[in-house]
Amino acid sequence: MKLRYEGTKRFLILYPENHLIEDGYEIETTDEKFIKDLKELDFKEVKAKKTKESDK
Repeated sequence: MKLRYEGTKRFLILYPENHLIEDGYEIETTDEKFIKDLKELDFKEVKAKKTKESDK
């Protein structure tokens, strides 16, 4: 699942990797616990855009 941060505060995520989070930051994960935690921090689910086969 792909998530985008839509909050106003900047902060660091230290696990599983170090990331500076600010407005518009996107992260992709399949870990359900991590997804739940991110949603509590104002991350919103991003719908995947369909791509053409020729774009690959």
